[in-house]
Amino acid sequence: MKKLYLSLLTGALLISGCASKGPKAEHELKKDSLQKVYLIIDSPGLKYESLSFVKKDEKGIHIYAVNDKTHKFYDIDIRKEDICVRDNLSKPSWFSDGYKCVPKNQFSEKILKVNYPGTLLENIVNGAQIYNGDHSWITTNGLRQTIIDRGHDIDYRVSEKESFFRDRISNVKVVLQIKDFEIKK
Repeated sequence: MKKLYLSLLTGALLISGCASKGPKAEHELKKDSLQKVYLIIDSPGLKYESLSFVKKDEKGIHIYAVNDKTHKFYDIDIRKEDICVRDNLSKPSWFSDGYKCVPKNQFSEKILKVNYPGTLLENIVNGAQIYNGDHSWITTNGLRQTIIDRGHDIDYRVSEKESFFRDRISNVKVVLQIKDFEIKK
């Protein structure tokens, strides 16, 4: 009886340890390394398209780049409580001194000019689920979510080398493509 109990317990532990916990990030950024990405943020409030460098550390996620089209330098910091954007060469109306920090829950509304959850940009950059995983499923290439409610028509796909987010109603697109390049600290 004792052997049967131990066999069942061992089997249960093995099965629970291997069980899927649902869709997960396919390309989560490596901590303390600099990764090259191609980033597009196209929204009513922010237009950005450039080869960029992303660094993740204990303070958050940092994106550095020069916009290929406008030749402006951008610095985006996604921290625990807020998101900060620096535009060193021009100061749009929402910049007071070239550097603007807003709480995460206000970033989409104030910067992108669309209302999304405060974690949206961070989740896209990390390749993680958005909207708490609502309407998500695993595909052969990674993660897929389609959300058609809340005033949005969202198509979100994550693969090993790319996150693709498009909201057809709000006219917002965010694409992050990971390039083969990495500098370790």
